[in-house]
Amino acid sequence: MKTNFEFTLRGKDWFGPFIGYWVVVLLLNTPTVIANRMMQAGRTPNAGYVVLQLVIAVASVILAAVFVIIFLRIFLPKFSVGGKAFAFKGSIGKYIGLNIGGALLTIITLSIYFPWYIRNIVAYMASETTFDGANPSFEGKGGTLFKYYLLSLLVPIVVLVIILGIIFGVTMAIGASTAAGALSTIIIIVVFLLFVPFLYLLYKWYVNIRWNDVTITWKTSFWPSCGFVLGQLLLTAITATIYWPAAFLRIYRYFTDKTVLARSGVETGRLGFEGDIGKGYRLIWGQSLLSVITLGIYIPWAWANIGRWLLGATYHQESAALPPA
Repeated sequence: MKTNFEFTLRGKDWFGPFIGYWVVVLLLNTPTVIANRMMQAGRTPNAGYVVLQLVIAVASVILAAVFVIIFLRIFLPKFSVGGKAFAFKGSIGKYIGLNIGGALLTIITLSIYFPWYIRNIVAYMASETTFDGANPSFEGKGGTLFKYYLLSLLVPIVVLVIILGIIFGVTMAIGASTAAGALSTIIIIVVFLLFVPFLYLLYKWYVNIRWNDVTITWKTSFWPSCGFVLGQLLLTAITATIYWPAAFLRIYRYFTDKTVLARSGVETGRLGFEGDIGKGYRLIWGQSLLSVITLGIYIPWAWANIGRWLLGATYHQESAALPPA
């Protein structure tokens, strides 16, 4: 049996909080803008400027935490499967505490704690979500994310920078400035390519949910998945970003189709996406252009329209109804 998702969000449902968020952001950043202009006029920043930046940084963390909870309380009840809606009962106070504590520990440990900070945030979000009378739990481990961060991103980038730094130094020493410029471009491209496997591992780590006795994970392979994502990103770059909505939709369909529900290791169902790529491409571009033309005011309606179409074309299919592999 196949059951399509439903998403009933409308732009007006979150226009007020959306505008409120950006008004507060603008007010919060006004002192920084004024201080920067004073610096451009020749005034040297003092201790007060440093304190101001710290206060704004803390306030920004609190602001983001407050509005994340507000938005989730609006969005999740609009999302349902088989006539059963999700609910979210997260606490603003507790979420602020998690973020401030996690940010401080991340700074104190020179970013080593960051994977556990992210893990605690995701686990809290899952535990405060309810569907069909039960709360999901997040099964990802902070140590696993740290390993991904260390081995698939940090170490390769450090090694690459050292090697290319040596080559760059040699080329500059012999006066080959053209080669040095080419190397700079190569560094940028390679670092960008390194983000593809890291992001794949990161999102696969995210999709590790248990609901009652059912686990939800990706059934994917590393190299084919990274190759597919890279191909879509290259098409986006080649077309000067004109292709990006199609890239997004094809990547979404690729991984949605590989999202598996299992009980005791036995597949019981999986998700799928049946939306027409051409229709979605036109919808996303149209909504994006309207958002730009209206200087962002239309964004709540754009997100709602795209979300209703995207999730409405996403479905859950029980294994008994799956076609043979």
